[in-house]
Amino acid sequence: MPLAFWLLAAQGILGGIDNIWNHEWRARLPASPTARRELNLHAARGLIYAPVFLSFAWTELRGWFAAALLAVLAIELAITLADFVEEDRSRSLSPQERVLHAVLTLNYGAFLALALPEVAGRMALQSAIVGVQHGWMSWLLTLYAVGSAGFGVREALAARRLGRAECALPIEVRANAAPQSILVTGGTGFIGTALVRRLIARGDKVYVVARSPAKAERLFGNQALIAPSLQTLPETVKIDAVVNLAGAPVFGRPWSDARKVALVRSRIDTTRALVDWIADHAQKPRVLVSASAIGWYGADRSDQALTEAASAGGDFPAMLCWAWEKEARRAEPMGPRVCRLRIGLVLGRDGGMLKPMLRSFKLGLGGRFGSGQQWMSWIHLDDLLALIIRAIDDPTFTGAINAVAPQPVTNAVFARALAAAMHRPAILHVPAFPLRMMLGEMATLLLDGQRVLPERADQLGFQFRHRTLAGALAEIVGRKSNQGAHHDRPVGLRAAAR
Repeated sequence: MPLAFWLLAAQGILGGIDNIWNHEWRARLPASPTARRELNLHAARGLIYAPVFLSFAWTELRGWFAAALLAVLAIELAITLADFVEEDRSRSLSPQERVLHAVLTLNYGAFLALALPEVAGRMALQSAIVGVQHGWMSWLLTLYAVGSAGFGVREALAARRLGRAECALPIEVRANAAPQSILVTGGTGFIGTALVRRLIARGDKVYVVARSPAKAERLFGNQALIAPSLQTLPETVKIDAVVNLAGAPVFGRPWSDARKVALVRSRIDTTRALVDWIADHAQKPRVLVSASAIGWYGADRSDQALTEAASAGGDFPAMLCWAWEKEARRAEPMGPRVCRLRIGLVLGRDGGMLKPMLRSFKLGLGGRFGSGQQWMSWIHLDDLLALIIRAIDDPTFTGAINAVAPQPVTNAVFARALAAAMHRPAILHVPAFPLRMMLGEMATLLLDGQRVLPERADQLGFQFRHRTLAGALAEIVGRKSNQGAHHDRPVGLRAAAR
């Protein structure tokens, strides 16, 4: 079966690309709260592929052993078909992933067409496992078997971890004599999830607009009112405040033209639709708190201290934030007070830019990026939540407000502080050139910075709980529970289909 072996080798390469690029990098399935069913299917397929690769690499199966191999191949085919159905049902696949799946299917079909007649013919022989070898091809298939088993175990453990989250306790709601009705967009993201929990805990009635209602239901149970879109909200609903946090993550995939379009649509188009929705309702909310980012100030501004009065930058993040804020300001003539929070690097254990850094620093692989002299304007998640809630409640919070801690630091100082908090060294250095080669324009997020100060927040009397980086990191790294902000208890969950 020389040609069948080549097809099986190609299947291993294509499957590895699909796992690493699509499942791990793009979709990040092991960390996706609603990917449990898909992960279980992937785990089963990976654990089945491992013995299939080994059997073809080193043995010739005869009799009942050949029949068992045919049964395993049939089971693998059924799992693959079920996986295709689950992927189409649960998430939006990119055109590249769909093409790769089509190629995998055609290649596997060609392999079966060549291998099945020979395997079926061996069923008539006396049952035996005959040792064979095919030179370097046997070792290549063995390598594939190890990789398939490794991915299978990883995905099985990830599915088990996600399953345990379904046993979380409900949020403990405090008595509130004057609860508010608050609409949150982007309520299932890192910041949004923590905010919705905090609002529910203080007794507010929270509406969450989520593209994935199943995910929102898993996160909040029946303690939040979940809508798949603004149009599905009752026309008579009265909203006191709106918090707009919608937006695809800026860090992750390189900023190709298509990715830039996605970033623009997820922010500007969503905010435009939200303001149009406000305009269409006779009973306007009294406040719109709309997220922005310190990217508004543009790439590297050297050591310039940037307050809310500083000018906007001219690069892609700055233009994106400028247009984002412009859409939010359209609500001002309609009556609502508009507060635009220019959010810095949010530090929290369960998301944001710190989560991947915690993993690398824990392994002793942390260090500075580039020169290390670029500024990092950060804020602890607890302080950001307090700022958002203050902006909802306090009528003096209006216009642009920098949501950053009072003491920005350089990247080198940040790396040393995080290493110290985790009792690890910070001796590695990632030069700027390979980062710019790998990440392209997105590398500006790591290599360029802004020294942003919270002048307006200070003027309005906001008290930061975490003013120093060392204290903030010590609280995050030392926190025993990673279920979100420690001011409330986790949300009750129930199993929900993705």
